[in-house]
Parts: sequence; C-alpha cells; structure tokens
Amino acid sequence: MSSSNDTTILLLNNFTRILDRYFSILILIFGVIGNILNILVLSQRSLRSNPCALFFNMSSIAGLVTILIGIPSRIMAGWSADPSGFITWFCKFRSFMLYVSRTNFLWCTVFATIDRWLSSGSDVRRRRISSLKNARRCIILIFCISICMNLFVIYCYDANQTRTVEKCHGQTKICRLSIDLIYSVIIILLPLSLMVVFGLLICWTIHQRRNRIQSVLNPQANTRVSRQILIMLFGQVTILFCLTTPHAMQKLYITFDYNATDDSFEAILQKFIYSLVITLTFISNGLPFYIYTLTGGQVFRHALVRLVKSTLELTSTLNSS
Repeated sequence: MSSSNDTTILLLNNFTRILDRYFSILILIFGVIGNILNILVLSQRSLRSNPCALFFNMSSIAGLVTILIGIPSRIMAGWSADPSGFITWFCKFRSFMLYVSRTNFLWCTVFATIDRWLSSGSDVRRRRISSLKNARRCIILIFCISICMNLFVIYCYDANQTRTVEKCHGQTKICRLSIDLIYSVIIILLPLSLMVVFGLLICWTIHQRRNRIQSVLNPQANTRVSRQILIMLFGQVTILFCLTTPHAMQKLYITFDYNATDDSFEAILQKFIYSLVITLTFISNGLPFYIYTLTGGQVFRHALVRLVKSTLELTSTLNSS
C-alpha cells in the first residue's frame, strides 16, 4: 500500500509540474494573442460605437490582465520559484489584481448580455438605455465595485502559509472563508446565472418580436436567427460555466474541509486538483476571441478580416519605404 501511495504521489507531482510549467505557457501564448486581437477588432470604427462591443472589449482587457498577472506565477510555481509564495507584498498585489480582473472579466460579460436584451426589445424606452454613455458608466461602476469588494484581499492574504494548496493564501479561517465565498458566489456563480437568465430573455424577446412582425414572410429565416443567437449566447456561457465553476467548488471544499499536512497524500492530491482547475479558469480568460470568431457571425469575422488587411497594408507600406 505504501509503495502504491508513493507511486501515486510521484505521478500527481509530475502531472502538477507539467500543468504549471508547460501547459501554462500555451495558455499564456494563445490567451495573450487572442485577447489582443479581440481588443484590436472590437476597437474598430464599425464596432466601437456599439455598447455591447464596448463591454466585450473591457472584458478582453480584464482577461488579458488576468493572464499576464496570473500565468507567469503559475509557470514559476512549477519550478518552485513563485515569488508570491514567500514575498508578502507580491502575494498581496498579485492576489488583489487577480480578483479584481476576474471580477471585471465576468461582470462585463454579464452587462454585455444585459445590453443585448435591452437592444433586442420593441420597447423604445428600454432600447434607449442601451447606449455608449450608459455602458461607460456601467464599466466605471463595475471597476469601482470590484476594487472595493476585493480590498480585504490585501489584508487577508499573506505569503508562507501552511496547510493550504498555495503558500500565498488567507491568513485565518475567517479570511479564507470570506474570500472563497465571495469568489464562488459573487464573482463566479451569480454572473453566470445572470448570463443564463438574460440569455433566455433575449431568445424569448426576439422570438416574440419576429413572430409578430416577420413570421408570415420568412419563418425558416426566423428559426435560423433564433438558433444562431441561442448558440452564440449559450455556447459562451456554457464554456465559462464549465471552466470556472470547478475552481469555485474546489475553493469552497478546501476552505470547509481541508486540514492536511503539506506532504500528505491528500495535500498532494488537492494541489494537483487546484492546478487543474486554476488552469481551466485561465483558459476561460483566453477563449473569448476564439468563441467570437467561431460564433460571432459575419460582423465580427469581417472586422477581423479588415484588421488583418490593414495590418498587411501597413506592413507593406513600411517595407516599401
């Protein structure tokens, strides 16, 4: 039994190092490239006047910050050289920035979904709420609330913690419980639930509106449009749900039922699970561009093509000069 446990522990340690050292590098590459392309595409003249595109743009910026702040430490953790594990100020700074950027990432997506619902209705007063001015106000509000909500992370988090999956963690049980509950409920589960609710409302609104106006003219087109919108909305929400909720659940578990010594089998197993679920979370921060490209229809893809063409023309002009 002891030999079997030793072999299992060795395998778990190896898998954890592979996730942290090598797979994190892949996430860093495709995440940075994807979010930068997203920002460039959504900043084009044809899209930047759209409130929904502005929310997606801000979400991409938050996703880029999350990857740049979080992934390098994961790579260094694979080599047992993560500075947040033993430098207190860096632990506090990194944790605070991660929580703030993740909050902005998901809540900007929530407000993008709400904006879609507002603009899809037939009520003129409701459609007027969907505006660039209100979108900017919401983004500032999200940013301010996320900072205030996560300020206690600076107080609670500290380096060199024991009996935790990470050396950089909450100092006390109350700190860990508070942080993990806020992360799981307010930062993850609540925004995902709102995305589902407003996604359903969008589909219902469009279905009712097109049934009243165009059903006699082209019912098959109406069905295709509704199906496409349903795929776009729930494809994105499903991916976010699948990739982020495991981290929330694991954080709650280690807060309520975790007291293992650092070298025990349970500790090694939980560190592997933590590396796995945190990797999935970072993947969710790098996927929006690829989701929009696949499901965003002609508007997004045409904007991407224009970006590529303008970049090639600029490169050709610089080379010729």
